[in-house]
Amino acid sequence: MEPGQNARYYCGDEERREALGRALVNGVVINGIDYLEVVDTELIGTPAESSRQQILLVQCFAPGIDSLDPANVRIDGGVRITPVLIRWAHVLSDISAAGPAEIPGAERDFLANYRPGELDRERILAVGTDSGGDFSRYTLSFVAPGETVPPPGFDPRLSSVSFSFKVECPSDFDCKPDSSCPPPDLNE
Repeated sequence: MEPGQNARYYCGDEERREALGRALVNGVVINGIDYLEVVDTELIGTPAESSRQQILLVQCFAPGIDSLDPANVRIDGGVRITPVLIRWAHVLSDISAAGPAEIPGAERDFLANYRPGELDRERILAVGTDSGGDFSRYTLSFVAPGETVPPPGFDPRLSSVSFSFKVECPSDFDCKPDSSCPPPDLNE
């Protein structure tokens, strides 16, 4: 991974993502999560360093996500650290040094100047969480407030994405599957 770049967790299967992309080109109004990034090492040495792994950038297929707020974002999963609560959620293009007020100043300043010119800020929902979770898997979902179904206009299969807050952290656990073959049975 290049310095200053986060691992991306893509949503759904590739065929579904391609079908949604074609639908948008053909004028069908539907949205979904393209990918999620956990902001981590970019915060080192900044005034927002204490927010490492507590800022998620959720790239959607289309703009028009300005109606989403913390009530539309749910994070499930985790083993040791659960639940992970949503502190704030705003479209990245709406974040500036002056606001929104519910985003702490250091996080707001960082996001207002984050990777200028590289991101389609109209299609990214920036989400602040109350913790950086643990090493287990979590699922971020867009939901209708108080419901378990996606908000109107979102593809049901592309409204959630599985991820780990600790994508950039070294781990003492070896999760590589054992693919060694047992010795063949021989006739005596």
